[in-house]
Amino acid sequence: MSTGVKIGLTAAVAGVGLLVLMPDSDDRDQPTTHAGVCVDKDTNTRLPDSECEGSGGTHVHHGWYFIPFGYSAPRLGAPVSGGSFDAPRGTSYVTGGVDGRGGTVSSQSVHGGKTTTVRGGFGGSGKSNGG
Repeated sequence: MSTGVKIGLTAAVAGVGLLVLMPDSDDRDQPTTHAGVCVDKDTNTRLPDSECEGSGGTHVHHGWYFIPFGYSAPRLGAPVSGGSFDAPRGTSYVTGGVDGRGGTVSSQSVHGGKTTTVRGGFGGSGKSNGG
């Protein structure tokens, strides 16, 4: 194989590799639609976020409970309702950062927390720290 063909083939393979690594435009800028609050699964009552953050949300009796934006989050110690323990699909959600006094969940009322984007298809997700 000549040097020119090798260089051309290498460039073509590298270009394909870059295309595979580039994010699909549908995966970027997913709207955040839910906020997760930490909940004791035995009592269905809200706990401080730290009870779920330290164990990655996998403590056997604690877990993230996802409340849609526009719904009300309970104060710490109060029962949860209007949401689900199942993470929303095909969107972004934030875990933590909902005021401990409760109130309406929205992009303006959630401060901090960790944002996760759940993409459709092969189950990929991306994570970032909220601000």
